[in-house]
Amino acid sequence: MGQYVQVEDKVKIYIEDIGQGVPVIFLHGWPANHLMFEYQYTLLASHGYRCIGMDIRGFGKSDAPWESYSYDRMADDLRAVIDELQLENAALVGFSMGGAIASRYMSRHTATVLRDFSWQEQLLPLLPVGLVWSMGWSLTK
Repeated sequence: MGQYVQVEDKVKIYIEDIGQGVPVIFLHGWPANHLMFEYQYTLLASHGYRCIGMDIRGFGKSDAPWESYSYDRMADDLRAVIDELQLENAALVGFSMGGAIASRYMSRHTATVLRDFSWQEQLLPLLPVGLVWSMGWSLTK
């Protein structure tokens, strides 16, 4: 289900929230959007995971303000989404630029507990889902 989260005055971030269970937050790379992981959402949701795809500010359906594109700001956007959705024990998956945002998030918001973190290689999202799964990408419930 798509929705917007207000992260600061006049800036809303678009998210897709699919499934139920252990939350997995996906952060896309440049210049993609949340649809980059659409096949993973389908597979993981069918295995009991809650998949949250976030359009980073300036991409996809999120607002694109003229300024505030630092990694600190984008990590704070992620924190606002986590707080708004009241997520706990979430896994964080970042690809390329999304991985850098995830790393910055973990350094800025150390009080927030994440279950797991995965910084994906550039080739990984291009591979078929079954192959990615067989390569050892898995989350434990």
